Amino acid sequence: MFAWWSVVDNENFCRIHGEKYMSTLFLCVGGTPFALPKSIFALQFLSMNPFSITRLPELHFGAGGVRQLPRLLQDRAVHRIALILGGKSFKQSNAYDRLIEDLKSSHIGYREFSVTGEPSPDSVDSIVAELKKERDGFPVDGVVAIGGGSVIDTGKAVAALYTMEGSVQDYLEGVGTRKPVGTRLALIAVPTTAGTGAEATKNAVISRIGLSGFKKSLRHDRYVPDVALVDPELTIPCPPEITAASGLDAITQLLEAYTCTRANPFTDGLALKALELAGKGFLLAYRDGRNLEARSQMAYAAYVSGVCLAQAGLGVVHGIASPLGGMFPIPHGVVCGTLLVSATRFTVAKAMRIDDPSEDSCLKRYARAGMALSGKDAGSDNGNAALLIKTLERFSTETGMPPLRELGLKESDLSIIAAKTDAKYHPIPLTVQDVETILKDRY
Repeated sequence: MFAWWSVVDNENFCRIHGEKYMSTLFLCVGGTPFALPKSIFALQFLSMNPFSITRLPELHFGAGGVRQLPRLLQDRAVHRIALILGGKSFKQSNAYDRLIEDLKSSHIGYREFSVTGEPSPDSVDSIVAELKKERDGFPVDGVVAIGGGSVIDTGKAVAALYTMEGSVQDYLEGVGTRKPVGTRLALIAVPTTAGTGAEATKNAVISRIGLSGFKKSLRHDRYVPDVALVDPELTIPCPPEITAASGLDAITQLLEAYTCTRANPFTDGLALKALELAGKGFLLAYRDGRNLEARSQMAYAAYVSGVCLAQAGLGVVHGIASPLGGMFPIPHGVVCGTLLVSATRFTVAKAMRIDDPSEDSCLKRYARAGMALSGKDAGSDNGNAALLIKTLERFSTETGMPPLRELGLKESDLSIIAAKTDAKYHPIPLTVQDVETILKDRY
């Protein structure tokens, strides 16, 4: 599905990088080539850090694609599924009615579960216990998760825990004492929001809310879904506020994966192209949810954001989101959406004070991201980095991202969150005081 090849003596002009280049590295994704400029090729391939690419899901992308679900299950010899669904919008849609008809006509049995909010140990364990209790009469051999990132994470955890003993909490990073072995049921992820990219990642985020709460991952390379079935039509019913929060989560993941210290040539080209598409589609999808082109652009950007975070890493916004999300019942996308401008502004300001003339400096990466997201070229690295901040400010302001005080935080909470923040892959080292400054800027 993925192949690298180079083309020599093919002169082109790169709109994002603003330069002519003679040699191009192409990444072919499902038959669609994405070009990386010569400057990235030379830099990354002459002196790049080691990196690894772990498994990716089989991707089926396109409007109406959810009708392929029965065939995809049959191809994997799956006959009985746990069907994990989210809120009311999908169940009240024609797509849900057609799905149930398709499953029945294909003789695929299903046991349906509805989940709300982010998965907790209790919610995951409850579903697994119910399925295990019915093993004799209805032994499931697959899981289909249709919904936002929380629904897909629930599906991942259920698919894994069905094959293991104990509670999901026993296997969480930094919480449990047992390591997951990677066994699971067949798993198909069908996103109905364009945000987390959970359909492409190898972890399931599980939360327990409270002052002593946590937000930790159940993680294994084999927990990447077998199939990511991305149908942009399924995101059309998504209301504006969820469209905004999930979209800003995807943009955060793309920007952090592109600028983090574990960025690599595989993810660089994907992230820049996806930022370009998100720059075109984000506000259009927010303003008019029935705009299928904008919905498609954001659905693809969200999927790629999951690929990039899984294959590269993230930065301080997600580092903050983990302890903050464990302490307060705030949707993950809202946390990312409200912090992204402050974190980017702070990092860019520090990058401008660093004397780094290399072609891959932190500032140049933010500048390239700014050109991709804004679709403009200010003519300098400082100007393009400023374009990035201005574009993110416009996204945040128009969609009404609330400050932290309106989300229920007290000023005394900020130092606690800052002390718990892990930003080890952020492009510039940050102290606890730096993180607290970012939080106070958005308070």
